[in-house]
Amino acid sequence: MITYVIIAAVLIYVSGMMAGTAQAQQAAVPAAQQVQGQTSRVQDNAAVPQSVEQSGEQQNVEEPRDTNGSLYHTVKRGGPLMIFIILLGMLALTIIIERLIFFTRNKVWRSDQVELYLKEVSEKSETRFKEDREDELRGAFQLYANNLERGMAFLSGIGNLAPIVGFLGTVLGMITAFSAIAAATTVNARVVAVGIQIALITTAGGLVVAAPTLFFYYLFTHVTQNRFALSEEIIAELCGNLPRLSEELETEEYAEEL
Repeated sequence: MITYVIIAAVLIYVSGMMAGTAQAQQAAVPAAQQVQGQTSRVQDNAAVPQSVEQSGEQQNVEEPRDTNGSLYHTVKRGGPLMIFIILLGMLALTIIIERLIFFTRNKVWRSDQVELYLKEVSEKSETRFKEDREDELRGAFQLYANNLERGMAFLSGIGNLAPIVGFLGTVLGMITAFSAIAAATTVNARVVAVGIQIALITTAGGLVVAAPTLFFYYLFTHVTQNRFALSEEIIAELCGNLPRLSEELETEEYAEEL
């Protein structure tokens, strides 16, 4: 239950952040229109009512965007790379949910499960010497650990790749923005700010995907490494009373010499 609450909180945080970005972008449009209205009023006083009316109409047209599909429009402005980032996020979320279900269902969070598993293998073992028993228990635990490490390479790759893709989208967006600025006859703060804002959307998306992905990757890795260290202690305890094969061979050689 706690797992699903964490996942839901992450999704709500992502949606809220991207929706806020879209609302801030939409809020910049009426301000720019008001500046244009004031400039036209200085040039021609007769054009003031018409400019104000057009500004109000444009505000009325754009207000529904803030309430309908603001997240969609923000993602759309991020360009094609946002689709790839979203796919990476969906893949990471799928792996995280699968790993959480596996760890919970098999009680991996409890450290005593490793001891129970190794004791069961040791009781079924037919080896008499310490070296053989240790090799058998380590082999059995390696099979157990392989199930714990499944999917970790994908999480690590997504966590490292998502920010790089986001930065690539930002670089491409900045190139496009500065190209538009260079081609424009008149440049104002709005043109520069909107271009940079759109370019940074992919960076925000990549970081939003990478942060929770790396968090769960390090969580699962920490649990797995902890189980490896615990298994060595348990194996040493289970095999401590068994005779060594080397000692047995030395005893036989000594007896033959006598």
